[in-house]
Amino acid sequence: MITARAGVHTHPEKAYLNHNCDLGWPSKDDYITFLETFLGYNTVLHIVCALEGFYVITIPAKTVQIMESLSANDARDMLFDAVKKFINIDKNGYKMSDGRNNVHDPISYQNFINTFKFPKDKTVPDKLVGKQPFRIDFISYANMGVKTYILPDSKLNVYKT
Repeated sequence: MITARAGVHTHPEKAYLNHNCDLGWPSKDDYITFLETFLGYNTVLHIVCALEGFYVITIPAKTVQIMESLSANDARDMLFDAVKKFINIDKNGYKMSDGRNNVHDPISYQNFINTFKFPKDKTVPDKLVGKQPFRIDFISYANMGVKTYILPDSKLNVYKT
């Protein structure tokens, strides 16, 4: 577990192959781990370095104080259950052409996460109903002024030259 202000990890090509997917967005476990470090160690962001670019996970400013107020174990467990239930687009077998949950590319994934608000549900703490739990900022290699990450010997068609 990362106990710093920021965390980072990679989603290498092998992970894409293991999950048979085209995009390496953060998994529900990535969100849970970030949430644990946010609540326990005051971590402010986590970066997932993927083949298509960088996914930066943060907590929206309007949600920070609410999340921090849920540090009691019961509320925290409830929050983790809500994340597992609602922030979980299965990557297994995902292809960009599928458009599962209207996600066709990294930007539509960013839009999905950034427009999601917790619904009223037994797993959602009342304080978080109607609130956005996470913010994602996707930064492509092109937006950083560098060439897109190309793997000439890649087994993934989307990442070949």
